[in-house]
Amino acid sequence: MNSVVKRIVYRIELLFVSPVNVSSGLEGTTDSDVLRDYDGHPFISGSSIAGAFRAYVQSKNNGNDIFGFANDEDGKMSPVFISDLKFNKSETDIRDSVALDDNKITKEGAKFDFEVIQGNSKGYFYIELTIREKDNEELLVGTLNEIFNGIHLKEIRLGSNKTRGYGIIDIDQIKKREFTKNNFLDYRDCYREPFWKKNVKAYDLDYSTKGHMVSIEVPLRLKGGISIRKYAVKKNAPDFEHIMDHGCPVIPGTSIMGALRHRIKEIIKELNVNSSTELNANKMIDEMFGFVSGKDAHISGVIVDEMVIEGAKALEMTRTGISRFENSARNGALYKEKTYVNGTFTLKLSINKENPNMDWIIGILLLAVKDLQNGFLAVGGQTSIGRGIFEANGILKIDGEENKEDAYIASSIEKYKEMDYEH
Repeated sequence: MNSVVKRIVYRIELLFVSPVNVSSGLEGTTDSDVLRDYDGHPFISGSSIAGAFRAYVQSKNNGNDIFGFANDEDGKMSPVFISDLKFNKSETDIRDSVALDDNKITKEGAKFDFEVIQGNSKGYFYIELTIREKDNEELLVGTLNEIFNGIHLKEIRLGSNKTRGYGIIDIDQIKKREFTKNNFLDYRDCYREPFWKKNVKAYDLDYSTKGHMVSIEVPLRLKGGISIRKYAVKKNAPDFEHIMDHGCPVIPGTSIMGALRHRIKEIIKELNVNSSTELNANKMIDEMFGFVSGKDAHISGVIVDEMVIEGAKALEMTRTGISRFENSARNGALYKEKTYVNGTFTLKLSINKENPNMDWIIGILLLAVKDLQNGFLAVGGQTSIGRGIFEANGILKIDGEENKEDAYIASSIEKYKEMDYEH
């Protein structure tokens, strides 16, 4: 016998710091619509949340089987139940995406759009932990607390494109109730919202500030305008608008990562002073930024957040294309554009501390970041007319500390010389 002695139910309220893309697998309004229930309301399935939590627990290598396991000879059912996440505040938007080659030309068949739930949305879900006589309650509860801390540290993200700034979540509030044979009648109402408004206090958790990611924060200022286009579909709107999220101009992580990837590839080629081979550069780039090739894939070792541009001013302008031969406006080339000028933001990058090549990844990454700070690396479209150029707006920090980048860069170059990617 291994009877149930207790059930612990948590009600977790989340704030979505950035857009989240949890696809339904259907092509309706876009190439990839968000998951919706029967009434058309967006939601996130419990299986998606459980998958993110399980991956995080396994990444810490603590050997805990809180999510159960199964093999040819044995198995154990998970003591954890996770409900679907429902939104009590959300708006959806459509994002355009395109893959570019090294010359910033669109790759054939690489243009698509997808639906996202915008940042600043709020939702809630439930976790139920079943405690049996032979279970180690302290261990199980401790593992859930690790998960909550991982959310707080932004190390657990939901949906797709998690390494490119999507699905960043934070805990707004946690409430907790325990049910035993002494109050089991209350359990029948614990999945109803009114239950949690009555005499249920917030669950206080001491969050740790130590995660398993190295964080890099780079304060930047926008010099002039930026153009990462969203193609307008509203009547009387400009033909092209800079991309927005919950009413704020943003720089998607995909745009920053694309620019960094291209620049780092150039840097690695320059470091190949003896036998410059594109093969070596590509292998190193794949390790840093991930790849998908047929059945082979590798997750990105670098994570970048989506950034909100603070204090930027909207600027609408009418532009036209000029024929160089006739020195006059080209037919049909008149269009309106809405860009944003000036403004500040903080570029946030993360690298897993457990990556054996962490030091050289950080060092090479910092070389490209230096180009961003000095205005040598532009982001987005229309860079040939001065868009997407930044300057430093403060001191770069690595794990909250200043003046560490030179040591990382020097160490990275030394370790690069010792690497052998030929074999």
